[in-house]
Amino acid sequence: MHCLNSRIMSQIETILNRPGVGSNLQDHIFNGVGPFVIDTPDSTIHLEKLGLKDVLEYKKNGRGPLGTSGTEAWAFITSSYEKEKSPEPLPDLQWTVFGVALSPSVIDILELAFNVPRVDFNTILAGDENEGKNSFLILNTLVRPQSRGKIVLAGSDPNLYPLIYPEYLTHEDDVNALVEGIQQNIFHPKLL
Repeated sequence: MHCLNSRIMSQIETILNRPGVGSNLQDHIFNGVGPFVIDTPDSTIHLEKLGLKDVLEYKKNGRGPLGTSGTEAWAFITSSYEKEKSPEPLPDLQWTVFGVALSPSVIDILELAFNVPRVDFNTILAGDENEGKNSFLILNTLVRPQSRGKIVLAGSDPNLYPLIYPEYLTHEDDVNALVEGIQQNIFHPKLL
């Protein structure tokens, strides 16, 4: 047990001592690949063009631009690393494809949804030559991460936030699977 926890635990009445509590923390981390700009007529939602007519169409028929989450497709992929280690491999990656019209409001939504600093999106998405164009992004998500983190008490005060050690990408298979997913997103001829 973490030495800080031992000291804290001596100050708190123990009801049930479970040494493994707080360990085995897992998270489905992901990275975004794109945008891939596509030259098509309006095939993605342009938030700036939405109006009352679109709201009424959705309210009446459940259709129109507001009738979609923006998620166009999902795929579950088994990396070569998973295939090598298991006679019956299971998918270890999930791809989620989002159609987006490149605009400042989309940058705001992506910043809020994925908690990524604005500068990253401005560098990638902003640009006069791409503004207003249709595109898609792919989220490459680790479905069954091997990396394990932990959560421990920060002190005996129950109002203190716990200490979180996510330990993302500490297992080599996680890194290899995500990198392979990125490579397939970019270089897979049938995907593009």
